[in-house]
Amino acid sequence: MVQTDNNDSKLLVKTASEFYEKEEAIAKTFSNEKIIKESNELLGKYRKVIHDHSTDISFTKNDVIHLQGIVAQLRGLNRRSNLRTKLKSDTVEIKRKEVEKKHLTLQNLEMELEHLYRSIDDLKAV
Repeated sequence: MVQTDNNDSKLLVKTASEFYEKEEAIAKTFSNEKIIKESNELLGKYRKVIHDHSTDISFTKNDVIHLQGIVAQLRGLNRRSNLRTKLKSDTVEIKRKEVEKKHLTLQNLEMELEHLYRSIDDLKAV
């Protein structure tokens, strides 16, 4: 499998797990602004090829290959954007579970404290 990074340098990966690790690393670097900027650039290129094309002749092989390349880049951008969203939601879920665990611990401590106060009051009454 061959993949290119943002500098268009080729990154060789030998296994699928390496590919997904690199995809995750790249997805983590994406920001909303970067995703919007890159998608708008790619859509602009796509529109330009379509707009520059004369309606009375069919697309040349190079035009078709160029359009397919743009679509492939858009799909890659979409995949990374979705992966970025999944990674963020996984992080939020982990943090939510941590907060929930701490909240339960706090509730247990409050109940224990209440029990101790009741025991002290019972001993004072005797």
